[in-house]
Amino acid sequence: MNPNNSLWFCLLHQWKSKKMGNTGPTIPFLLGAIHDNASAQDMGDLAALLYQFQLLRSHHVRIAPCWELEQPVVSLYGRSETMNSVELVKRPSRPSSLYVSQEYTHKQDIPSVFQSLWGRLSVALTNGQYSFSSHSDSYGSFTKKDRSYIQECKNDGI
Repeated sequence: MNPNNSLWFCLLHQWKSKKMGNTGPTIPFLLGAIHDNASAQDMGDLAALLYQFQLLRSHHVRIAPCWELEQPVVSLYGRSETMNSVELVKRPSRPSSLYVSQEYTHKQDIPSVFQSLWGRLSVALTNGQYSFSSHSDSYGSFTKKDRSYIQECKNDGI
């Protein structure tokens, strides 16, 4: 499967141009969209997404805190762009495209990133709460705008 044709890539690629936010979606948003708003996600879903980020060849994927939401968000960057304040998550004997803020990793590997993110996001993910509201400072159900954006990406693709 070509990651550039995946729903998560479309959601990341069009996030700013569709005025969904300034940086990128949260991880619960991506997982809820990918799994069609299923009631709960598990540890395997998060791990699989992190590995997919690492395999992307066309762009860098960056996981870093959003200054506005104070939550980890995911964003795409061109291969030639400099990745500041983040660490490359290493991939044995192959190039990696995943960069993660130091606060989400201590060993620069997928298991370390996974443990940190699962610790922060497991309640929202296991309860099927995918949309973060800065007004309530918590995760909840997708909004109408969220659902419309997800459907648009499903229809359009990349």
